[in-house]
Amino acid sequence: AEDESDSLISLARVEAAQERWYELKRQERDLIDAGIDPKIAFETVWGSITHIGLDPARKGEDKTGWAFRYGSAIHSVERTERRDLMETSGKAKQYLQNNTAIMRIDINGLGAGTYDRLVEQWKHKELREPHDIKCPVEPVQVSNATKATDRTKQLMFHRLRDYLWWNIRDLLQYEDIALPTAEISTTSQP
Repeated sequence: AEDESDSLISLARVEAAQERWYELKRQERDLIDAGIDPKIAFETVWGSITHIGLDPARKGEDKTGWAFRYGSAIHSVERTERRDLMETSGKAKQYLQNNTAIMRIDINGLGAGTYDRLVEQWKHKELREPHDIKCPVEPVQVSNATKATDRTKQLMFHRLRDYLWWNIRDLLQYEDIALPTAEISTTSQP
């Protein structure tokens, strides 16, 4: 990718975000090496989980994807093998029980069932204690129209998918977000 003039997202900006991720991991490791409890070191460097992204899959080659965001950093990405939707819903519920994160679920296709199940559990007070005032699960349907604009309020987008890609571009360009590389994305959440 030597000539990125026609790229929406610059490889250099992605690599800079990945270097910020490595720096956070170095800080965490340094605290542990200094004798700090690993859980405290993790929380000191990464903070609390704020968002969990979920893209459910069921059969075939596709895998369910989970992204775990702590503030402005994606700490890890997990890919799980074929599970039925109730197993995926159960795992999502476990993640939500232990923190105050918002879970955003891709509801195109299979994700709608997982979303519906989690909302049902929340309504019946089976999800999170004490029961949140606001449901911690949000649907994301990238094919929907949107009225979102870019950070300058000058660019409008036809579909949510278009806005989300542009937003990632802006985050990489203007904010210090941190991203793991594909090689270091984990298979389990801390």
